[in-house]
Amino acid sequence: MRLNARCILAAASSLPAANRSPTKLFEYMAMGKAIVSTSLGAEGLPVNDGSDISIADSPQEFARKVVALLRDPEERSRLGLAARQLVEHRYSWSSVAAEFDAVLRRVARLSNGREMNLSVDEIATVRGITQ
Repeated sequence: MRLNARCILAAASSLPAANRSPTKLFEYMAMGKAIVSTSLGAEGLPVNDGSDISIADSPQEFARKVVALLRDPEERSRLGLAARQLVEHRYSWSSVAAEFDAVLRRVARLSNGREMNLSVDEIATVRGITQ
């Protein structure tokens, strides 16, 4: 059996979340490739192990999951497609612009033309985010 390593992306990071950017993982997801990452590498991202990414924290488990995906083209395709759909649905320019527009409209309704100084928690409430 011939394996094509370009069909899967493995991402591991030892950097703390504050020093990492999710951009690279989102780029990998947008490529529609199956991804294996550590839980630290995917920390704080809206991903689910087995649904749109594969998470492995030990070197043995990481290698096992990479090999399993290389040997299973259907699962590799399913995982890559799910990752791409997540990025397209939640993080495309049109999705982000629509959410931003909705936030601005809610703030405008709440302000009734007066100046508002909102805290981060108040902005999260306006966006409908519970923290």
